Formats: sequence, C-alpha cells, structure tokens
Amino acid sequence: MIEQLKLKIKIFLTNWVNLLGIFLATYSAIIISDISNFPQTLFFSLYSILGYGFLFWRGFLIAIFFMDMILLNKKNTNIILFIEWFTISIPFVYWIFKYGQWIFGVAILAFFITQYYRKEKIMKIFNDPKHQ
Repeated sequence: MIEQLKLKIKIFLTNWVNLLGIFLATYSAIIISDISNFPQTLFFSLYSILGYGFLFWRGFLIAIFFMDMILLNKKNTNIILFIEWFTISIPFVYWIFKYGQWIFGVAILAFFITQYYRKEKIMKIFNDPKHQ
C-alpha cells in the first residue's frame, strides 16, 4: 500500500513537464501576439499567467492529482493520459468560446503535447525494477 502511494506520488511529480510546457507555450504566444509593446508584454504576460492564471494552475494541479491517484496504471497509460487531457481541457474549450480568449487553445494544445512527453517519464517509473 505504501509502495503504491510512493509510486503514484512519483508519477504525479512528472507533471512538471505539463506545467513547464503550458507556461512556456502561453507565455511565448502572448509575447508574440503583442510584440509591438515588447518590454511591457514581458512583464504583463508573466503577471497574467502567474497571477490571473493562479486559479488555472491550482485547479489544474488538483484535478490532475486526483486523476493520477485514481486512474493511472501501467496497462492503460495512453488512454488514461488522453482522458486526463480531455477532461481537464473541457472547461478551457468552453472559455475559448465564452470569453473569446484564444490563449486557452494554446494551453490545451501544449497540455496535449506535454502529456506525450510525460508518458515517457511515467513509463520509466513503471519500468524501474524497484517498482516491479
């Protein structure tokens, strides 16, 4: 039981890939979209992603934590990572249309791509002889 919990926590910690990927993608997209005000854009995009986006980051981590703890296993890793991406992305698709903010689309795409890279890290954990 304790070993399973340690394994799940190690897997959850692979979410740094998602956090970094989403952050870099949205930060870059915002800067590119307002390149004419480059100095201000550097600061204000950082502020909006970290400050205004705090609710996103908190909700994202809570949702993915519970989904990792409950769903993730070695057999169905691809399907489960897709389900995580799909489920967590639903509110952001809604917000794209409700608020007209295309940056949510960038975050959804970045999350999809980073789930692929995260899978490699998860499979290394599953294939580690300590967890066999």
